[in-house]
Amino acid sequence: MNAIDPTQGLWFSFHVDNDEFIGFISDESLRIHFHADDRNDRRQWLRAYMKNQWLIDLVARRKFLAGAARPIKLTVADFAGISLQTGERLAPASLHKARPASRGGRRAP
Repeated sequence: MNAIDPTQGLWFSFHVDNDEFIGFISDESLRIHFHADDRNDRRQWLRAYMKNQWLIDLVARRKFLAGAARPIKLTVADFAGISLQTGERLAPASLHKARPASRGGRRAP
């Protein structure tokens, strides 16, 4: 959440099976992960949410099904290690840039 004001963000609803639940995504998450540039422009937050609703709802459902307290509150950490294209969790090795081969390795015969 925003350390200065934890109420800054956007409320939304998401579904699990036939039930509707309330979620909250921090403005910090919208700015960092979904490029809502202006800290105080709720229109940008809404545009960022609408453009990425499938992913935000997916993360909210996962957090709900994992037993998180309600309402579900999404922070920057909830999107760390998640592909913004597919919603899949990235393998730990893919979170880091590929390292060049060491110079002391074996050479081909």
